[in-house]
Amino acid sequence: MTSAIRIAVAAALSFTSITLAHAQQQKKDAQAFIKRFEAIDTTGFSEQDRLNKQLMVQQLRDGVQATNLKLNEMPVDQFATMRDPRGNLSGIFGAL
Repeated sequence: MTSAIRIAVAAALSFTSITLAHAQQQKKDAQAFIKRFEAIDTTGFSEQDRLNKQLMVQQLRDGVQATNLKLNEMPVDQFATMRDPRGNLSGIFGAL
């Protein structure tokens, strides 16, 4: 096994530390934050602040949807990139 492959395998193993229970807890937390954000009356907010609220709610909804689709259980996507626990993509095979 080459050193580049060892590094890729080590990176893959480090991303598997998120447990299913932790993912479900993050989903519940996100759902609670969605309710809190949606309860905020934006009357009198600047356009920037209203947009920030909309973006935050959408980001939280995307996270809930990702958990529903079990994306946290699929660390490698079809383009051979690694997903970290936050859903961000980072290439692991670029060093090969």
